[in-house]
Amino acid sequence: MNPHVSITLKHTLLLGTALFLMSCKPSGPQEIKIHAVGNFKVGSQNIDFVVDSPLTDTTLELEGNMSMSGMKPAFGVARRIGDGLYRADNFSFDMAGDWILTVKALEQGKTLISQIAVLVK
Repeated sequence: MNPHVSITLKHTLLLGTALFLMSCKPSGPQEIKIHAVGNFKVGSQNIDFVVDSPLTDTTLELEGNMSMSGMKPAFGVARRIGDGLYRADNFSFDMAGDWILTVKALEQGKTLISQIAVLVK
């Protein structure tokens, strides 16, 4: 075999592998735009969410956290009630203040995530 052909073949394989690896997308969560609707108060309540991207009939997993140490998170699930509209029934905030709602959805094998800042009164 001609040594020049062998080197060219090696370079072609290395270049092809590098291009393939560069085209791979990260497997971590992708951001999605979701908005929480309503006035948030201490205690149990329904919260509506508007999703800017179309989703199939998936549920949204919710986790609410305060920045204070020692506060336990609040968990819930929002179910689809219309096109781009989801509702979490009986989601409960334990105290007033600034909360971060982390919303996750599993859509076609991908994890989508959004973080929403809400003020609970």
